[in-house]
Amino acid sequence: MTLVSIAELATVQQPFELQCRVSRKWTAYHAKKDTVISLDFILIDSEGNDIWAQIPLDSVRIFGSQLEEQKCYLLAKFKVTSTKEDFRPVPNPLMIQFNGDTTVQPIDPIPTAPPSKFRFIKAVDIPKYHNVTGDLLGWYPHYGASACY
Repeated sequence: MTLVSIAELATVQQPFELQCRVSRKWTAYHAKKDTVISLDFILIDSEGNDIWAQIPLDSVRIFGSQLEEQKCYLLAKFKVTSTKEDFRPVPNPLMIQFNGDTTVQPIDPIPTAPPSKFRFIKAVDIPKYHNVTGDLLGWYPHYGASACY
């Protein structure tokens, strides 16, 4: 199989493999129904590119315990799709979706893959977010009234 970077995912045909570090891992909840909808990740490759990855609820039992934050993996047979419009944790227009055929193999640490990535908002974009708090502050049953979600 061909080894690809996150930047190449849009331009290559399956089958391919991706070496990456799990930078962040969280359980996604439906805000109104208080039910788990997926297990989500931010993956970073050796070039510092990042992408959002998601394990749907029906596959969480298969993959959830296999993936740990800050560990490195070789992934194959996953689906690459456009990211969702209502939530995008990184600017990448693509996302990875695990399925029943996805394979996960632990690998040695990738020395050039950073542990995490942070982006500051551009100063010219700050006015776009003035008085936009409805999606940021509020009640979230798992964390309490002052939590951000």
